[in-house]
Formats: sequence, C-alpha cells, structure tokens
Amino acid sequence: MNMPGRENRFAPGKLWSLLDMFKFEGAHFFSSMEWLSQLDYISRQDAQFFANERNQKYALECCDKLLVELENLQLPLSIKMVGRLRYAIDIKNNPEYAVEVVRNRYSTVLGELKNRIEDELANAVVYSLSPSEAGYSRGTEPPFGDEVRKCFQDTAFDLEEARKCMSFARWTAVVFHLMRALEVAVGALGKKLSATVANGHGGSLTWGVIIANIAAKIEKLPKDYPNRAAYSQAQALLYHVNQAWRTETMHPKQTYTEEEAKAVYEASGSFMRHLAGLLL
Repeated sequence: MNMPGRENRFAPGKLWSLLDMFKFEGAHFFSSMEWLSQLDYISRQDAQFFANERNQKYALECCDKLLVELENLQLPLSIKMVGRLRYAIDIKNNPEYAVEVVRNRYSTVLGELKNRIEDELANAVVYSLSPSEAGYSRGTEPPFGDEVRKCFQDTAFDLEEARKCMSFARWTAVVFHLMRALEVAVGALGKKLSATVANGHGGSLTWGVIIANIAAKIEKLPKDYPNRAAYSQAQALLYHVNQAWRTETMHPKQTYTEEEAKAVYEASGSFMRHLAGLLL
C-alpha cells in the first residue's frame, strides 16, 4: 500500500518532544510513523477487509514492524499497546464477534496506541541537528585524527566533548575543552624542546611568553637539526591558535561566539595534528 508523503516537521534548530537528546535515531522514529500510518490506513477500510485472511496477515505484519521500531525507541507502554492491537485485529481471537465489531475494536485500540506514543514521546526532549551539525557528533574517527589520539591520549575526553559541543552550539564550552587539550599538547612541545611553558607553580604562562620561549629554543637549534623546520611550523601554528583565542592568557575569555569558537577549533586541530606527526 502506498501512503501519502508525510510533512517533515522536524526542522533543524528547534526543540521537539521526542527521545534522548544525544542518542536519538531519527530513522527509527520515521519508520515507526510509517508503520503507524499503514495501520491507520487499515482502520479506514470497511469491515469486510478484516474478514480476509491475507489482509489480516498484512495487518499483523505491520504491527510486528511497528513493534520493532518502538523497541528501538524504548517506549514500553506503547509496546504493550501493540500487543493489544494484535489481539484485537486477529479475528481468530474474537470468533464470537462479527467483522464490524472487530473493526471497531481495532480502531479503538489504535487510537489508544497513538495517544500512548504521543504521551511517551512528550516525556523526553531531542534537539534536531542539521547535517553539518550532526557531522561533529556522529564522527566515527577520533577528533583531529588517530595520530592526535595516540600522541595525546590524555586529551581524548576533552576533544570528544569539544566536538559534541560544536554540534550543539555550545561555543564557549568548545573553547574550554580545547583549552584543557591544548595544555597537554603545549606541554609536550615544551618538554621536547626543553622550553618553559608553565610557571613554577604549574600554572600557565601567557601566550606571548610561551611562544617566545619556544621560539628561542628553536632558534638555538643547529641549522641541520632534524625537523627544525617542522618545529618552526609548530610554533607558527601555535601562534595562530593564540590569534583565534583572542586573549593573552591560556585561560579562555568569558564567552565565545560561533565564529570565534570555530576559529579556535580549526586552529587547535591544525596545531595538534602537525605536532602529533612531529612527535610520534
């Protein structure tokens, strides 16, 4: 049976009463709505439709398909209601009733099922993402690549959180997580060059001092020192991070806009990828 198209009410950037914000799978929801539409179509047929064994079999198959999707969506009360619908639709379970009665019972239970699904979906919230936004949170590769993950293992959590925050437009949170990751990367570079990147108490120095200390160590390297040019490139990329950071210290400023956070994210990725390739 071909059902008419369904309007896409889930435009990106709006809050909807659906499922778990981060784990929601849209395919299961839309598939469940498709099978519910098929069952709704059946409810509008005349009573003799339910007397046909082939039609009954198809209706039961639709119930089973819907049941699978409701299980994926974790809607336990709706799942139980599907069981009642299957019972109502199978005329073998109701031999004493005329097909008209079976049809009416089916329509009644189907209406209850629709209400139950709506009630359960209203208990949770999902944020609908555009394809570009979802690309950050659905990435299967580690943020900034596998070399960064291997080289700076202590940054895995913060880089993953920064990527998720990019999806959900939490721009200031993006930069705060990147700050923690960059402290690890800058520390590794400072250690490699024996450059001072923290004060005597372990606190962060200003960007200007950090970059100057690194530059001074690179300047002292012999001209034929292996990877000397690559270290200079790392310093240059770190300078670009500083420019995107828009503050003199390694502590982020109070708030960041979308444009600023994306600039910090891209600059941090370029620096950490380059440095990981250099240190591994």
